Amino acid sequence: MKPIEEDGRKLWLDEALQHSTTFLNRLIHTESKRELQPQEKTLKDVAAAYLYLYNIIEEQNLLEETENFFDKQTIH
Repeated sequence: MKPIEEDGRKLWLDEALQHSTTFLNRLIHTESKRELQPQEKTLKDVAAAYLYLYNIIEEQNLLEETENFFDKQTIH
């Protein structure tokens, strides 16, 4: 199988997407059991905002219009 070259920033953003989704789900689960602390509410908002903005970037294909500071990554 031939190695695949991927955009490094896309991989970075996708990884952050996975972390944000997991984190947000955990906070939602916690919130169903108790009230969140103010810091937790803030982090919940930050994670939700990231997911929202990531979706907009994907829908509008905005990465193609920006400078890329990341190298291509080889996936084996």
